[in-house]
Amino acid sequence: MYSKKKQIISDTWKMVVYLLLHVLTFFIIFSYFILSPTEQVDIIFFRNVIIFFASVLLTKYFVYMLISPWHDIVVGYQKYLNSLKRRSGKIFCPKVSVIIPAWNEEAGVITTIKSLLKSTHTNLEIVAVNNASTDNTEKNILKLIDEWESSLDGSLSTVSIKYFYEGKQGKGHALNRGIDEATGDIVMSIDADCFVTPQAVANFVAPFEDSRVMAAVGNVKIGNTKTILGVVQYLSLIHI
Repeated sequence: MYSKKKQIISDTWKMVVYLLLHVLTFFIIFSYFILSPTEQVDIIFFRNVIIFFASVLLTKYFVYMLISPWHDIVVGYQKYLNSLKRRSGKIFCPKVSVIIPAWNEEAGVITTIKSLLKSTHTNLEIVAVNNASTDNTEKNILKLIDEWESSLDGSLSTVSIKYFYEGKQGKGHALNRGIDEATGDIVMSIDADCFVTPQAVANFVAPFEDSRVMAAVGNVKIGNTKTILGVVQYLSLIHI
């Protein structure tokens, strides 16, 4: 009860601060129309061009600025509704199929699958698709599956690993094969050289508790930024 009241107070303060900032922002914008700049006839055309493009850009950020602060409040309200559902016994735990297309990833794909096996979301189906690899990708995946099934010692598990071979090269062919073979309620795809944190799948699934959500994307981070290539990859993904 105390945490609930604390959350309500926190959200109320956020609303007050956002409203004050919006009022201040509108005041700054309206002041532009009140003050009259001195015109220089020889640069009016260039000034108008600059104002036009700047206005388009500022409009974009202005709309974003007005809408984005309320995201935390909406998400908090949604989490509260979800907690009420969980208290009523309605636990949201759909089956998730994770497709891993692999081409010559004899080492990386094993690390990826092992990281998924540690996932906190247990209703999981791992679909590894060998995309016409010429190395030991197939051998290593099959070995890992045998080790995983042996570790279960005949007990049932809500996590399964499926392996398929796709003879046509190209990531698209591998993904399509994985989608055809997947049996989960939600299908997600990751590269074969990724390390997935234990909470990643659960966090990915959480937004789908809202029936209006049709798709979601993850936050990709570069693990090795000590090399030039790693830094370049980090900079290319920094906007995501």
